[in-house]
Order: sequence, then C-alpha cells, then structure tokens
Amino acid sequence: MYKPIDRTTVQVEENKLKLYPVNAPLFYKDPNGNLNDIDLTFNDTTSSIGDISLMNKGIVSVGKRKGNNPEKIVGIRPDNTQDGSKQLEFSLNSVKINEELQELNVETDLEVVLRLSKVLQLVKLNKNFSQCEIEFTIHLNGMNFINEKYTSESKIQEYGFNITNIGENIGSDTLGMYNGYNSLNKDISYLDFYVGKITDEYITTGEYTNEEEFGDADLSNYTLEQMYLGGSSIYFKDCVILACKPYNIENYENSIVNNLCDMYNLEIFNDGGSGVYFTKDNKKVGGYYSNDNTFFAFFNTAEIPDKIKTLFKRKNFEDTSFLNITAAELESGINSRFNKNLDINVDTNYLKEHGNGTFEIKVSEESFFIKRPIAFNENYLPTHHETMHTLKDNNNGTYTYTKYIAVNNSLDINNAKYLDTALYVTTAEDVGITSSGASASNLVIQGRLNALGTAVITDADFNTDMGFPLSIPTGVDAMQTICGRNYNVTQTTSQGGGTTTTYRARGIQSLYHFASASITGATAVAWKQMGGYMHTDDILSGSEQHDHIDIIAIKSNASTSLNYSPFWNDFVGFSISPAWTPSDTTPYSSNVTIDAPYTYGAYVANPSGSSTTHTINFNSDAITDINAVTNFQFMLLEYDRYYLDDTSAFRGYEGWGVYMGAQIDNTTTAYRPYLEITTGTVSTPTENATFFGTNF
Repeated sequence: MYKPIDRTTVQVEENKLKLYPVNAPLFYKDPNGNLNDIDLTFNDTTSSIGDISLMNKGIVSVGKRKGNNPEKIVGIRPDNTQDGSKQLEFSLNSVKINEELQELNVETDLEVVLRLSKVLQLVKLNKNFSQCEIEFTIHLNGMNFINEKYTSESKIQEYGFNITNIGENIGSDTLGMYNGYNSLNKDISYLDFYVGKITDEYITTGEYTNEEEFGDADLSNYTLEQMYLGGSSIYFKDCVILACKPYNIENYENSIVNNLCDMYNLEIFNDGGSGVYFTKDNKKVGGYYSNDNTFFAFFNTAEIPDKIKTLFKRKNFEDTSFLNITAAELESGINSRFNKNLDINVDTNYLKEHGNGTFEIKVSEESFFIKRPIAFNENYLPTHHETMHTLKDNNNGTYTYTKYIAVNNSLDINNAKYLDTALYVTTAEDVGITSSGASASNLVIQGRLNALGTAVITDADFNTDMGFPLSIPTGVDAMQTICGRNYNVTQTTSQGGGTTTTYRARGIQSLYHFASASITGATAVAWKQMGGYMHTDDILSGSEQHDHIDIIAIKSNASTSLNYSPFWNDFVGFSISPAWTPSDTTPYSSNVTIDAPYTYGAYVANPSGSSTTHTINFNSDAITDINAVTNFQFMLLEYDRYYLDDTSAFRGYEGWGVYMGAQIDNTTTAYRPYLEITTGTVSTPTENATFFGTNF
C-alpha cells in the first residue's frame, strides 16, 4: 500500500503511516488538488516569454528562461497556484568580483539546483576573489514581503583600515613599536597595519644560548635581544617588517598570509616551531607568527652576507633567499589588498532581515523565505563563507536583492565556485545545531556546553573544524552528523616563551520538525534512521577506543512556530540557573546504543548497503503529543556525556565520537529518515494541516 495522506505523510499499511520531516515532502499538489510523487526533473517547454526549462512536480514549480536573457530569468510558483496568481520572478542585474563588473551568460553561469523544499540559484564565480556582490531584481505577484523596514539610515556592515610606514629604523626601535602596539579599541571590523625596515646588525635570540648559536665569535658589532624563548636566532638586517592589529575580525592571520602568498607567489613551510616560514622556490624568504592578537611578519630583502653565514653555527643558510621588495612596495601591496570599501549602507527603503537571517514572502497562510546566501565548491558542497544580504523596496512592486561576502571572507583569497540565492518553503532547520567552548581548565570543559543561542549549523555552514565531521550539503546527497561530541587539546607558545594549553569541546544536537495535523489515533511511534557510529582513537594515549554512542530523543521547545530557527539547547526543561537535570526534560525515548560502524572518509557519500537502519521507539508522552499537536518536534542528544552530564564518561578522550545519519531530503526516498506511526485505523484527513496544506 502506498496512499498519500498529505504532502509529508503516506499510508503504507492499513494501520501504519510514514511521516517525513517538513523539509522532506513526498508529494506535491497538481492543479486538481491531487497529491502526486515529487519529481524535480526539468523539462523543455514554452511559455509567454518563450522557451523555458520547467519543473512543475514539486512543492513549488520552477521555470528558467532559455537563452542569455537575465530579465525574469527564474520564476517560482506554489504548487497549487499554477495559473500565475501567485508568483515571484528573479532578474539577474549584475555580478561584481573585486569591485569589477563581470560579463555573465545566464544560460551557462546561472544554475538552478532543486531540493525538496529549496530552490537554489547558483551564480558561477569564474575566478578567485575576495569581494563578491551579486544583485537581483525580485518581481512579486499576489505575494508580499512582511519584514519591517529600517527607520533611519544605518550601516549593517562597517570596516576600517589604516597602514603606517614607520620608515627605516634600528631593530630595537622597530620591534619595540611592535611590542608596544597600542590598542585602538575599535568596535567595528578594522585592520591597523604598520611596515618598516630594520637597518642595523640586529639579531633576535630564542631558546638556545649564544654559545650554542655562535660559538666563541665576537658579537660586539651586533645588537642581540631575546624576542621569544622558543626557536632559534634570527638575523634581521635589511628585513622589511609587517605588523597588524586586528579588531573584530576572525581568521585574520589566514587572510593576511594568503594575500602575502598571492602577492609574491609564496608558499608556507611549518617546521613545528613557534613561527612559520614563507618560501619561494623552496627557499625561506621570511616568516610570521601571531601573539596577543597581533600579527608579525618579516621578509629578507638582501642576500645573507658571508660573515653571517659563518657567524651562525646551527644554520647553513643554503635554504634561505630573499625578496627584492622595499617597505614602500610592501605598503602599497597591503594597501591594495586590504584598503577596501566593505561598508553596507541601508536607508528607510530597505527591509530588515528577521532574527533568523531571512526575508519572508507571505504567500497566504504560509510563507517563502530567502535565507542568507551560501557559497559552494565545484562539487556543490557548502564552503565556510560568511555572507550578508540586503533587500530594497523600489516602491514599484519590485525589490532589489543584493548578496555579499561578509568582511571576514572579503579580506581573504576565496575560491568558491558558486554563490546562491536560496529560497526555502520553510525555515524549519532539521538537524545540525552545534555549540563549542574552550577553557584553560580540563575539568571545566568536560562538563556540558550549556550556552544559549549559539550558531545554527545549516546548509550555509559546511564545517569540518578540528576534524569534526559535520556535513549538511545542499546540492548533493550525503551523510551528516546527527549528534555527538568532540574533545580537542592544543598548546601554543607565546612570544615570551610561555606555553598555553587550551581544552576545547564541541557538541552537536539535532532538531526534527513534522507537520502532524494528519496524525490521530496513534498507538505507537518509532523513529527510523539509516546511519552508523564514527569515532577516532584517543590521540594522547593511542590506546583508548570507543565503539559506540548512546543517544536519546527528547521533546523540543521550538514547537511554538515552524518559522523559528532553532538554537542549541532549545528543549523542554533547559535552564542555566538552576542548572537543568534529565528529570527536567520530557524524554520521548529511552537511551539507544548506536554501535554499527560507519566508515570514516565516506561521510559525504550516500548511505550504502552496509549502513544500518536504527529504530528508536518513542514512549507514551510522544504518542500523546503527536496525536494532539499540529507541529511535532523532537531533539536527538548524545546520552552519557551530555544528557546525563557524566564527566567520567570518555574522560581524557581526545577526538570525536558521533552518530552519522542519512540526509532528510536525500533524493532516494528509501534513505530518508522518518517516523513510523502505528494507528488503530487510518482515515483520510480533509487537508486541515497547517503546513503544506491548502494554505499555500
């Protein structure tokens, strides 16, 4: 038996239903109101605007104009308004890369990718970039944006830059300026650089004695100063120096280093010491390190003299060379790369995005949502790019929609291949909420991550930080992390030689949403999900192994609205003060052991025949709720370390252990997770569901 009940529910036996998450509908409505299997295939046809490619067997129908005409290039309609009474269309106006307009052929450079409840318009980026700005015009018919407008002129993104050339100085003065770098206390994103050149016979010393470095050589003609306790001595005469103090900018070191490498065709060599080297043609030409939120780099600008080659006893300088640059040339290069206008200004014609980062288009009772853009690589996997977007009311029935790469990434060298405009039928975020914390105390970080409102990892954030496998691809089918933990220890050596140990923990939870108005008379509920357990061995001891993870389903607290973007710990019973305990929550299941392995290295691949379908049987509380509510939601949590707060579980374990599961909107229906509902009898509802019902 295979009888559609509503867009996300199918009857498979006389007393059994399969209920799929909101983001993974099975059926669309044809013009006669009949439910049919979704088919996201584009077919060639014609319309009033000429030849188009059309997909009209989904929750929305999508048409793309053929030929190189950017005007109303993509049109989208709800599935039950195919007469065009409700429609939005996108015209692609311009693409700017590094502030230069790009020629664009929309037939080849704008790709429409469809998922079950998403329409992605991927604009191809044909070269590496830092800044990127893409502008559309949105035409609405029978629908309207409901976001509030700004009440005054504002800057929603602001960036500042300064560079000072301190000229030629002796080493003590130059490095003294670096050590005494004054904070500007900026509350915006800001980079404060200085450049200069060292002119005297200046040597900084490290962890070795003068005798170990120079033997019994006469050092009276040299200025020696201890710069750090780690590493060896460095000769600085004729070196150009670059320093930077960043404010409110993440990954500033990577951005500066990547640009320097791009400017001078350099590579990076890390020998495991406190600093890292720049190399050119396999020769060391400079080095860099960061300390106390300040970046420092130097470049040799002349051949190392023979007297220095004989002076140093621990170095032979055969692997050393130089760059033929001046401090003024370095200043000019830094200025060209980082002195940018990244401000985003809005006025009272602009709409504010909702707190979850969306612009909302009211259709009828339900809405479409434009989320912040996503950057993709050539395999359609999301990349870790922070993005921004604006929406301007043109007061003529059209809106100007602009998407940007935000400051953190606009200062780097980026190689994303696509930037999308993402239209969603729902903001429900099924799976992927993460939180992380760091501490100098091993004991502190082993407890729960009890933060509020941390980042939601969604399609917009493909993240494998610290080897933690978290993948929620949009354009491809994949496995993804459902819940689990990561524990990481790092040690850094400061300029003064002190060693700082940082303990980091990261956890992930999963939230699932269901339109459950069609469910009545349920007598049993079970969650079915294909997947397996993944782990790493203890990196410190190499001996400790964990071959399972226990998980539990509990009642979510986000059931007040499907238009809510969930955050970490959004479940019934959560409290920081007083600290919550398991008895404060509403469990929907007992703990379930996941011990079937999932092979590491293939976590972005489709589930295979060796993957196990795991069953979590829900209890009477879940059964009562699913019979009573129109929006059923639950969370999956790691049981021992997180839910029980058992810090003895996996104590000292460095690495990660996670439950990997199949994507909710996998193009193969058999791979998707679902709720299996057992009922006394099944009666066909009268389409009273508040989501994916007739309210479109």
